[in-house]
Amino acid sequence: MSYNVTTDESGRKTVSFHMDAEGVDRLFREVRREIQKDIVVPGFRKGKIPSSILKQKFGNLILSEVAEKAHREMSDVLFEENDWILSDAEPEFKPVLPAEGRDYDYEVTYTLFETPAPTGIRGISIAVPGFDEDKALEEALSEIRNRFVSFEHVERAAEEGDLVVVEYPSREAGEPRRAAVVIGRENMGPGFDELLPGLSTGARFSARMDFPGLEEEPPATEFAVVEVREPKTPELDDDFAKTAGGFESMEQLRQKLRENISEKHKAERRSFVESVALDSLLSSNVFDPPAFMVDNLARDYAKRLEDGESTPETEKTIRELAERKVREFLILRQIAIVEGIPLSQEEIQKEAAGGSASSALDRLRNERALELVISSAVETVAEPQAEHPDNHDEPGASWKWVAVTEMPGKEKEKEGQ
Repeated sequence: MSYNVTTDESGRKTVSFHMDAEGVDRLFREVRREIQKDIVVPGFRKGKIPSSILKQKFGNLILSEVAEKAHREMSDVLFEENDWILSDAEPEFKPVLPAEGRDYDYEVTYTLFETPAPTGIRGISIAVPGFDEDKALEEALSEIRNRFVSFEHVERAAEEGDLVVVEYPSREAGEPRRAAVVIGRENMGPGFDELLPGLSTGARFSARMDFPGLEEEPPATEFAVVEVREPKTPELDDDFAKTAGGFESMEQLRQKLRENISEKHKAERRSFVESVALDSLLSSNVFDPPAFMVDNLARDYAKRLEDGESTPETEKTIRELAERKVREFLILRQIAIVEGIPLSQEEIQKEAAGGSASSALDRLRNERALELVISSAVETVAEPQAEHPDNHDEPGASWKWVAVTEMPGKEKEKEGQ
């Protein structure tokens, strides 16, 4: 098989495809074998239908299948060998059907898409969030340590962080139900933890769920404190290292955590820098990509939806994402071309690993183009934002627990406090 390309004044490419008679006959044999697998003709065993009968009954189908296979084979070679982006999925095709024992020649005219010359490639400003590795290490250790906290019974009033076992009536007749509440974690819902500090074993109190706007108040529930337990946090010593992760010492545990934290930070930092760089490129290079490329990618994304359902909102989001990804691809591709980023055949073949060389070229080229953009970016370290855990501007819960009666058993505050 072979092809010849001519270019007209508008830049359109007319390709003259040629397949010799031997290749055409091979395809006729393949198509007949495929058809024989799927059809049944009375009087003949499956797979043993004479060629004359197949031609009589399925001649037009065979011709169209052979033409499609021939074009697919030859166009695959064309696009592997030519670095083209089409502007339309439907090129101008002059239909010519193949014939057995004859060479197959036909023409196709393609209109190519030219990505605009990229701008804003160098000097992108990237403010990278600050990172304190020591702080992250201590936070990781604290999180692990909290997993091994135990709670021991105490004869005193409950305090912040204590575990309080409460008992309350079951909805059905029978034994009362119990709940273990760690003060500060809101295990029972908003407001409940505020009722527990100062209560000792045996104390009783009533509370109800308060829903704003409700005309009739929900019934109150009577609770009894069964037990108060205080947290026992393990020491950060070699015994803890063995229990927590099978390490011989705390030094080993710290070193492993530091390595994990460093690797995770590098990956997150790289992802952040790439995202900012791509956002900047998309803002600086606005154009409409080929619609068929966006359509194809949007269909692929839609197929990945787990529930298989779509709404106008999800379809809109999917299409916006597909358009963004296509533009990213085209911009990076054009940067690599304009900047003349070198790639050896050895690199491309290694990346292809027996697959499509053109796809491997796209992947490598776009990776190198993004690396060029990032390497020339101006990076600064952004000051960490102050944390506001008590931000009252954020919407709160629509309900909360409130005390119904004064809570007997709660220790009185000392005078002067």
